[in-house]
Amino acid sequence: MIPLDVEVVALCKAINKCAGLRTYSSCAGHGAKPLTVWFKADSVTAMFPLLRAIDPRYGGPDGFDTGIAIGPWSVEAYCTDLVGSDSVTFCLSSQSLGDVAYAEADKIASNLSGILSDDKLLAYFGLGKGVL
Repeated sequence: MIPLDVEVVALCKAINKCAGLRTYSSCAGHGAKPLTVWFKADSVTAMFPLLRAIDPRYGGPDGFDTGIAIGPWSVEAYCTDLVGSDSVTFCLSSQSLGDVAYAEADKIASNLSGILSDDKLLAYFGLGKGVL
């Protein structure tokens, strides 16, 4: 097994704590490319906590409380040649590079952990334990 780039460890661990999400590849970008995390989702609904964690309206990397004023992160969907649930895969990626992207990734991991521990928020959106 190839070890993870240290800059993406916290983010990958946080994503893997989301019910229905599992990472399978990542790259810190090494200062030259965007930071990326590839993952599978059991459902679109399972992506809600991650999408909220990167949304600047809720403290994402470009959010009012971070002091980081750069471009947003994105999640893109890709089709594969496989059939069934593995036919779609997703990629979370930064627009920033290097130390800025690494700081943003840590902020997203922190946001995601907070969202996952907020039972009232998850219940409000119908995402209680075991629902995702």
